[in-house]
Amino acid sequence: MPLNWKNEDGRPAYPSHRTIAEWCRCLGVRCPPRRGWFRVPGTNRWLWFPHAEAAKWQNGYDQASGEIDELFVGDEADRRNRTLLDAANRAKVEQGIGDVVSGREKERLVFFNDNRNAFGIPALENGYGFVGVFRIDPEKSRREGKCVYRRIADSVELPLNG
Repeated sequence: MPLNWKNEDGRPAYPSHRTIAEWCRCLGVRCPPRRGWFRVPGTNRWLWFPHAEAAKWQNGYDQASGEIDELFVGDEADRRNRTLLDAANRAKVEQGIGDVVSGREKERLVFFNDNRNAFGIPALENGYGFVGVFRIDPEKSRREGKCVYRRIADSVELPLNG
């Protein structure tokens, strides 16, 4: 059974659930407590549940380009130290690239929550919507100094560890 972010007409449908736990039950995987990303047991697939705005992260989803960007913004003290933030983001980029090169991560199934007060994607405001299968774009990530993930597939076959 495929899970697809688009409907049969090719328009965004974003199959959604309100919580990470609900997605885990639907996908048949154990949900670790307080984690917004984790590996599907027995695979090199990862589930990722980013918020557009989180305490220390900003994540953007661009449906047209098929990209998600992830930027560490830190806490109040961190925000005054641009050098620290830039170094942390560069290290995160290299870790993400290394995980793919080593085979530790093949792909990320992304369930996005657009929790911004304004200019959000209405279909993603009240839950986590499936937006596709992604992999880090090494060149663009290094160039922009933040992790940039590119959609590599619109759907995934369920069950995940089958």
